[in-house]
Amino acid sequence: MVRGLSKRLFGALYRLEVIAQVEPGRAFSLIEMSTRIGAPPSISSLQKELKLLCVLGMLTPQPPMPGTREQFYVAAPSPLWEASREMVRQASAAQGHYGLTSTQGE
Repeated sequence: MVRGLSKRLFGALYRLEVIAQVEPGRAFSLIEMSTRIGAPPSISSLQKELKLLCVLGMLTPQPPMPGTREQFYVAAPSPLWEASREMVRQASAAQGHYGLTSTQGE
């Protein structure tokens, strides 16, 4: 996990993890994402990250399924994905290089 580095780079604890976990063409919910990255689903900073990725055109909110209010998202085609994923790779490598741990900055 690169939360400490994500917090330092962006002021956002979960941004790099969310970017790393989004799979092209696969819809996911806030609850599913929170499970993937080990964050509580009620955490507003995770909701904020998903909304930001929608504003940037990287995620598209999907209509709720009948009988549920749960919001689903799917990755939208965007050149920002490859740049963002490269940043995740570089951040992960830098984490070890600079002696950062996953708990620093959390």
